[in-house]
Amino acid sequence: MIRIAICDRIKSDRNRIVTFCKTYMNDKKIEYEIREYASGETLLVEVFPDVLFLDAEIGVIDGILVKEILYKMHAQTKIVFVSKQVDCMRFAFGKNVYAFIDKPIDYPVFCENMSMIWNDVMEERNSIYCKKNHEYERVSLFDVMYIKACGRYTKLFLKEEGEYRLSDKSFGEWYV
Repeated sequence: MIRIAICDRIKSDRNRIVTFCKTYMNDKKIEYEIREYASGETLLVEVFPDVLFLDAEIGVIDGILVKEILYKMHAQTKIVFVSKQVDCMRFAFGKNVYAFIDKPIDYPVFCENMSMIWNDVMEERNSIYCKKNHEYERVSLFDVMYIKACGRYTKLFLKEEGEYRLSDKSFGEWYV
């Protein structure tokens, strides 16, 4: 399931993106949850979404500040700014910002951005960060042959013969 948030003070703009989200997700047969917010303040008290469609001008806590707060809280939320405030564009970009789209958004542009985001979300969900030589690297779970308990940690043995990575997850945490 993918959690989507739409944060815009204008209800009709939120409705347009909700409609696009529902159409896209239903066509792709993706489970989803959509939440709407009229201000940055209400968004930030909730659980972080996977995807956030965000207007730059949304109230006391504007979209740029929401982006900065999410970054400082290490949220992995993928952000698409949808705004008429083109002068804010240079402040909008940063970590996890995928696009800045001028309002009103149209469906083909929405689909292009959503496809890119969905691919990244799926890649992240099928990966884990593991230690190799005192540094962390991203390992695709599709490359893991088996997992072996190693004290409080686990060793992930990869398809490459003899290669393994150390994970700080215990063996029990892998059981789903």
